[in-house]
Amino acid sequence: MKFSDYKDRVRACWLGKNIGGTLGGPFEGYRGVFDITYYTHRLEDGVLPNDDLDLQLVWLIAAEAFGKAVTSEVLGEYWLTYIPCDWSEYGAGKNNLRAGLRPPVSGAFRNPYSESNGAFIRSEIWACLNPGAPEQAAKYAFADASVDHTGEGVYGEIFCAAVESAAFAVSDIPTLIRIGMSFIPDDCLLAKCIRLVADCRESGLDWREARKKLLLFAPSPFGLRYIYDNNIPEQNPEPDIPMGTVGHDAATNVALSVIGLLYGEGDFTKSLCIAASCGEDTDCTAGFIGALMGILRGCGGIEERWIQPIGDEIKTCTLDLTKGGVASTVTQLTERVTRLMPTFLPERLSYPTGGEPELALPSSDAFFRPLKTGLFEYVDKRLFLQTQPLFVRAEGILYDAQISFEDVTYTPCVPIPLKLTILTKQPQQQWVRMKWYLPVGWQVSTGSEGWVCADQYTGKTCLTEQSLTLVPDGTVGGREDILLELRAEGHPSRLWIPLTFFRK
Repeated sequence: MKFSDYKDRVRACWLGKNIGGTLGGPFEGYRGVFDITYYTHRLEDGVLPNDDLDLQLVWLIAAEAFGKAVTSEVLGEYWLTYIPCDWSEYGAGKNNLRAGLRPPVSGAFRNPYSESNGAFIRSEIWACLNPGAPEQAAKYAFADASVDHTGEGVYGEIFCAAVESAAFAVSDIPTLIRIGMSFIPDDCLLAKCIRLVADCRESGLDWREARKKLLLFAPSPFGLRYIYDNNIPEQNPEPDIPMGTVGHDAATNVALSVIGLLYGEGDFTKSLCIAASCGEDTDCTAGFIGALMGILRGCGGIEERWIQPIGDEIKTCTLDLTKGGVASTVTQLTERVTRLMPTFLPERLSYPTGGEPELALPSSDAFFRPLKTGLFEYVDKRLFLQTQPLFVRAEGILYDAQISFEDVTYTPCVPIPLKLTILTKQPQQQWVRMKWYLPVGWQVSTGSEGWVCADQYTGKTCLTEQSLTLVPDGTVGGREDILLELRAEGHPSRLWIPLTFFRK
């Protein structure tokens, strides 16, 4: 792929995101079947602000600063700096971050909205920085989503990022959906919802019938509004569709997007309008469709009637613009993303003499990653599937280490089970010393200093696991901070894993 083609698709991605968000925005939160064919807002207002794009403007700033080393912890810090909004999963995640809980704990602990839509809506940045590399895009999507989500909320962003990244090289919609599904567990709700929608399409049901079956199978709590303004045709509530549990709507809304993809048959307008006409979280579903179709079709595949009313502007609604560095136009965003992309995929670029750079893209067969079985080549792949138990992870030169646990609350004198996992990166065995810095009165089963023998790396992942137990003191404290220091015998480098627990 010529670099200019890649750049055109990135621009079309952001245009499509703005188009979909603006089309779906007036219908957000409404339940019903609509007949949307074009914008319903006042066209003179231009593009509508949308948090679906806002958050990605912050992720870009973080990625420009850290490159491939951007992590969930980095994103969490940038979130606290740039994003003042405190609603739903955003607020729960920020509350946990402020308390010292690092991702993925920040996304999971006491977060009743953790399986909602706030993560899959911000997947495009990772796809555009990793075009034709869905495995790498999914890795960053996991880091992103785990800041304020868990479970289906995380799977939703992994699926969308993988599909969008693969779309730079694969144009067949069913193939793209299969690629996305290869990155999520077969038995998760999202996978079940997508299979249901695909079965409806295959059996000849129309998109309205597919929508109804989906909402009956996986009720969404998002269609809460039944009082409509003058721009939206009045709809009667559907009494036979139950209301889902608040905060558990990611699987259903991603699947509503898939309805738009499968029934839209590759057409930008048809796909976009079907997704928006399904109701629920319409700015999110239509925004994802618009972005993906932009990647697939490029700017030439988007009719001018969609672009002209909204232009090049980006309007924000959740960012603190006084911090600076936030892109304000699609042109700026495109330039910065495409300039940064070679940092993430330097091995894919070639520079022919006298010609423009070219981006090498693998065949579609290379995009399928069945991460659900077998020996994983790298622990990150396990993380896609293991959002529980909770864990804190540190990456090092000789090895990576992770402490996993069931809860961040404790009862005095009641043991807390932990599991230490070490992934060795070197072709030699290592004695790793554990040194614990504990609150007064706390104890650990290994003693304040212990040892674990980490096996060697032999071309496949080598994981060493050891069970541990913390015993809290029974007299003091409401919040306790613990630090584990790891050092391989005979080596100077160290890893530190911080843990935070709250008294019940």
